[in-house]
Amino acid sequence: MTIRQTGKRILAPFFKRWHSRGDGIVMELAFWERWFASRGLEWPDEYRMRTDDHALMSGWHLELVRGLGLPCVTALDVGSGPLTAVGKIVPGIDFALTCCDPLADRYRELYARHDVITRFAPMAVGVEALSSHFPSQAFDWVNCQNALDHSIDPCAGIRQMCIVVKPGGLISLHHEENEAEREGWRGFHRWNFSLDGAADMAISGVTVRTRLSSELPKDVAIESCRRQGEHIAVRLRRKA
Repeated sequence: MTIRQTGKRILAPFFKRWHSRGDGIVMELAFWERWFASRGLEWPDEYRMRTDDHALMSGWHLELVRGLGLPCVTALDVGSGPLTAVGKIVPGIDFALTCCDPLADRYRELYARHDVITRFAPMAVGVEALSSHFPSQAFDWVNCQNALDHSIDPCAGIRQMCIVVKPGGLISLHHEENEAEREGWRGFHRWNFSLDGAADMAISGVTVRTRLSSELPKDVAIESCRRQGEHIAVRLRRKA
């Protein structure tokens, strides 16, 4: 165990009880400030992709979008951060991407300091308020990765995603397993996600524990739930 890991473990009970959302905002903005200043920290390839408004979609995002079998796809990236990790161009598909993040207004200050221009700047919308800003059944694909664990209420956020996805559409959740514990409950890291049996996800916070399946509306089902490296990858489908 490294010194940093030991420190997180020792301080975790304090952060779990006392760290505020305001502390999380400060830490999140400080991370992105370093990310922009260094052009991606240890992820320069990701920096180049995120800052490219013509980046081709790849990986599991591409597999999912092509799997929809639609000539035109509308997508929402929830908790996108200042620059989405979703590719913007899908050859052969008319792909329309919208992004949202509750810190969007603060991210615009980062754009100005670091001379960043993008057509895909997020709207200032939190996951718990999606249906207040977007029509119901508006998107073929709703994506949330490395963000739901930062939310105030992930279960409410999941239900909101179920409202704005179209019948027959997909919701993808992609998060590091037990991220709150890994990060010592610091900052925005207030929720853990882990596999619960063969096809369900446990959601646990400081005082709450529930299952994904128990939080879904009747017309949304878990299509897959599996470990993907250090992440828990979930796909939900709304019945057509």
